[in-house]
Amino acid sequence: MPVITLVGEFAGDASSSTEDTSYLVYESDEADEGAMELVASSALSGALADPESGALHGLIAGYLDDKLLSIEGYTAEELGIDADAFATWAIASTSFSTDGAYDRGDGTAVVYADVVAPSVNDVFWAFDDAIAGYLVEQDLWGTYGGDQASALTDEQRAHVGDVFADVLEDAEGIESLSSISLRRDGDGWAVDSDGLADAFTSIYCLW
Repeated sequence: MPVITLVGEFAGDASSSTEDTSYLVYESDEADEGAMELVASSALSGALADPESGALHGLIAGYLDDKLLSIEGYTAEELGIDADAFATWAIASTSFSTDGAYDRGDGTAVVYADVVAPSVNDVFWAFDDAIAGYLVEQDLWGTYGGDQASALTDEQRAHVGDVFADVLEDAEGIESLSSISLRRDGDGWAVDSDGLADAFTSIYCLW
């Protein structure tokens, strides 16, 4: 049985990669640290393979949209911000390398990865600092305006979009050590989608 098994929503991202994965097959007696790292690396590479779509893209775009609505009172689209383009940028700005693995001996293991990625949370709050005053000056309260809520004009949306673009230009990748949890699957190892989603939540600071 091969060592590598991916389950859940992120599995589709890995299998959709055009990368040659023929070298990813390990026999069960080779399930050592290197094999565990390869399992995690395959899962990470698969999720990052297509920045323009997939579960990770949706996770980041959805986070930004929800955060904007919660804090600013407007969705990304209403503000003139392309949440999909932002998610694409964040994923394309990500790099990683595995850095060891540990078999806990209880049917689970962990692989460590050095990751460089933008903090989506930091980007949001930098944008909030840059735009909050303008929204107040323009009397733009969104869902917090009640009956007085108003939509942005094309000119206002263009301005907000420009401010967001300026924030992205100043954003830098943040180095972090991430852990990818594995579980035994027969004679091999599998990365569970929930564990991988938790890792990406931490990597991109989706708090």
